[in-house]
Amino acid sequence: KKNNYNEALQEISAALPIQKKINDPSIILTKNTQANIFTSLGKFEDALRYYKEAVTLGKKFNEDYKIPTIIQNIGSTYTKLNQIDSAKQYYLKGMAMAKRLNDRHGYAYATYNYADLLNKDGKYVKAKKRMLEALKVFEELEETSNIAWILPRIVELEIIQYEKNLSTTTFSYKDLEHFLDKSISLNANGNNYETLENIYDCYARLGKLTGNTNMTVNYQSKLLILKDTIFNQERVKADIEMAAKLKDAEQKATIAQLETNSNKDAYQKRLLLILLGLFIFTGVGLYFSYRYRIRRKNEMTLFKQKEEFRNQVSSDLHDDVGTLLTGVALQSELASLNADADLKKSL
Repeated sequence: KKNNYNEALQEISAALPIQKKINDPSIILTKNTQANIFTSLGKFEDALRYYKEAVTLGKKFNEDYKIPTIIQNIGSTYTKLNQIDSAKQYYLKGMAMAKRLNDRHGYAYATYNYADLLNKDGKYVKAKKRMLEALKVFEELEETSNIAWILPRIVELEIIQYEKNLSTTTFSYKDLEHFLDKSISLNANGNNYETLENIYDCYARLGKLTGNTNMTVNYQSKLLILKDTIFNQERVKADIEMAAKLKDAEQKATIAQLETNSNKDAYQKRLLLILLGLFIFTGVGLYFSYRYRIRRKNEMTLFKQKEEFRNQVSSDLHDDVGTLLTGVALQSELASLNADADLKKSL
């Protein structure tokens, strides 16, 4: 109702899977609402698809009393698509079903809608008959707002026939003026601007037909003032909607900025953690590298010490063995000189 269609569709998209899962009959009205939104958005083909799905669900859950209204919505949508034959077909279906279910209110609405199409086709007699039939039902149900709404439309239909000099008129000028007066009294609060606009227009046209210049001028002036009021209200409404959209956009921008800042903070934290990790990893690496170098240095020092010790031992052994061998050789030579001839010979 606030024209927040995208938000409404999001809520419906959230509701439908749940209703489907638990087999909830309220899914019928949800589908109908979904179709209404697409109609408001001018997406009539989508709207028709959802309306027809709603009808199928109504039959599935045996909730036929919900179907006539949906069928009328289908007819209205076909009218917007200028597919008049299809629209008539669905209005007639709605009338038949509402009558079968004793849904008098639904029957009256469907009858009026069908009459309106007949009027556009120039079938004034049939259209008037259907409108009077709908009016009778509204009067029996004492639906004053609907009586106030349909009376000027009947008057307009008669005025068209008078303006075209057709012999199909039923009511006198006085009757038509009475209908308009009654509609005005029933619309006492004057908040139904569409009905008022139709009433003032009919008064002005009726004044032309009867030669009542004062009536024509008076209601043409009222009509201009009303249109100006409607325009101003629509402009104010548009301004309010624009302000709401701007506020919504600002809120979304603020949220986006907060999310950006939050993401930035998160990024900085991640970067800090990564740098800290690298620092720790580098520190640990340097520590183990230092330990490795110290250990290698100690191992090399020990190795050198062992090599030096081996070389020293080897050198000492070489010197000692050399001296010993030299002594043995000298003793052998001395013994040879002092030995007797037989012993020398054996040596």
